[in-house]
Amino acid sequence: MGKRGQVSFEYIVIAGILLVITLPFFYYAFSESNTAIKLNQADDAVKSIARAADTVYSLGPGSKLFVVVSIPDGVQNTSITSKTVQLQLSIYGGVSDIYANTKANLTGSIPTARGTYKLSLEMLNSGLVAIGAFNDTTVPSVIWTSPSGTQVSNDTTLQANTNKAGYCKFASSDMAFSSMTNIMSGYSLSHSYYLGQLAEGDYIYYVRCNDTSGNVMDSSAIIDFSINVTSDTIAPNVSNTKIENSSVKLNDYVCVNATITDNGAISAAKVMFTTPLEDPFQKVQNYTMSDTGNCSGASGDNIYGVKVKMQVVGLWYLNITYGIDDDGNVGQEIVSATSNITIRVNESSTINGTNTSITYNALNYSAVDIGLYFSSSPNATKNQSSVSTTDVTEDLIDDSRTTPSSSYKFKVNQVNYEGFILQINKSPSPYSKVVVRIKFDSADILPYNLTAWGYLPDGDRLQMNFSQNFSVTHVRNINLRDRGDNEFDVTNLMKNAGYNKIKIRLAPTVQMDGKRADITEADIGIS
Repeated sequence: MGKRGQVSFEYIVIAGILLVITLPFFYYAFSESNTAIKLNQADDAVKSIARAADTVYSLGPGSKLFVVVSIPDGVQNTSITSKTVQLQLSIYGGVSDIYANTKANLTGSIPTARGTYKLSLEMLNSGLVAIGAFNDTTVPSVIWTSPSGTQVSNDTTLQANTNKAGYCKFASSDMAFSSMTNIMSGYSLSHSYYLGQLAEGDYIYYVRCNDTSGNVMDSSAIIDFSINVTSDTIAPNVSNTKIENSSVKLNDYVCVNATITDNGAISAAKVMFTTPLEDPFQKVQNYTMSDTGNCSGASGDNIYGVKVKMQVVGLWYLNITYGIDDDGNVGQEIVSATSNITIRVNESSTINGTNTSITYNALNYSAVDIGLYFSSSPNATKNQSSVSTTDVTEDLIDDSRTTPSSSYKFKVNQVNYEGFILQINKSPSPYSKVVVRIKFDSADILPYNLTAWGYLPDGDRLQMNFSQNFSVTHVRNINLRDRGDNEFDVTNLMKNAGYNKIKIRLAPTVQMDGKRADITEADIGIS
C-alpha cells in the first residue's frame, strides 16, 4: 500500500470515530427539542382553555367561546376537575402533570389523541363552564342594540351585542351579510361603529353577524331611532283625573287614574292626596303613577294609575295630578278646582253576624225629629231588646237636634239598661241608603258593641226578628287625625221593620258588662 492509500484509510477511521462520538449528541438534541415542543403544546393548551373559561364565566350564563388547541403526542390522560384543566404527558421516561387553574368551576372533557381541536366553552345557568369538542352549526343572534327611541344628542354610535363571538356588519337597507360593506369593531360579543354627528331625523340600520364557526345570520337585526336635538319646552297635558270608588271601607285600596300625554316621553307621573293615608300623618302624600298594572289600563295608552291604601276613617280629597317629560317640563291638573274628587273611608259593620263593607254615595244628613234617652230596670220578663218607648225617661234636645247632651252615656250595668231612640219623620221606602252616624268623645273599651232594632208598624213595639250589630272602633281624636265618625248602613233594617218612618233604637249589647261610652252626636243620613 502506498503512502497515499494509508492516509485515506486514516481519515476514514478518524471520521468514523468522530461520527460515533457525535451521533448521541445529535440524537439527544433532537429528543430534547421534541420534548420541548410537546411541553409547550401541552402548556399552551391548558392555559388557552383556562383563559377562555374565565372569559365566558365573567360574561355570565349563555356566553360561549371557541378555542383552538393542539394536543401533543404522548398525552396519557386529560381531566377537568373543579377549577383545574390538566394533561398528563409522558416525558423523560415518566408522566408529568401539565395544568392551569381557573376562577370558574368546570365540567366537560378534552381529547387525548394527538391533533388540533376546536373546543367550545359555554357558561351554563348552573354556574359551571362546560368544555368540549363542538361542531357548531348554530346561527348567531343579536340580543341587544343601541340607540333606540328619540335621541337628544346627534353624536351617534351604533352598538350590537351577540350571543356568540364573531363579527358584525351593517347597512342602511336590508341585504345579505356578504353584501354589507360596513364592518363593526369588536370580534367577541360586543360590536360598535361610530357614525359621527347625524342630522335631525329618523334612522334605521340593518345588522347581520358571522360567528367564529362561519355561521351567518340569514335575517337582520334592526336598529331604529330618531335624532331630535331641539329642546322640548311644551309641558305634558294632564286631564281626566278620576277614582274608581268614592266610598270604601277602611284599609281598602282606591285606584286613581289620569290621562297624561306629551310630544315626547313621560319620565314621571304623580298624584298628591291630603292626609292621612299612610304614616306619618298630617302632611300631603305624593304617590307615583305608572302606565302599567291593573290600575292603569293597557301599556302605552297614556292612562297612568296608582292604588292607594286608605288607612284612616274620614273624608279625603285629591290635590294635584302632574306629569314630567324627559325634558323636565311639568304639566298638572289641579283636581280640587276641576272635579273636587273626594273619598269617604268608612268602617265595616256586622248584619246578623255577617261582615259587610259600607259603600254608599254622598248622603244628606238630617237633624233627628225625635231623640230619646231611655233607662229601664231589668227583671225576669225583660231583656235589653224588649225595652220599648214606655221606658223612655228624657227627651234629648239641643239647638241642631243632632247632638245629645254630653251628659248622656251608652252603658250597661247591673241596675239599668240604657240607650237612645232616633227618628226622622220620613218613610224609608223611597231611599236607596239609610245610614246612622255616631260620634264618641270617649269609650272605656274598643271596640264598643252596639245593637240596633227597627220598629213594627205601630211605631212602638220593636221588630224582634231582625236586628243589627255595630262594632264601634273610633273615638274623636284631639289632634283631628280622626273625627271619630262611625257610620253604619241600616237600609235593610229600616225597610224590613215595617214602620213608615225612619226610627232606630240603639243600645249596648249585654256583653259590655257595665262599660260605657260618651256619645256626642248621632245623625241619620239618607240618599
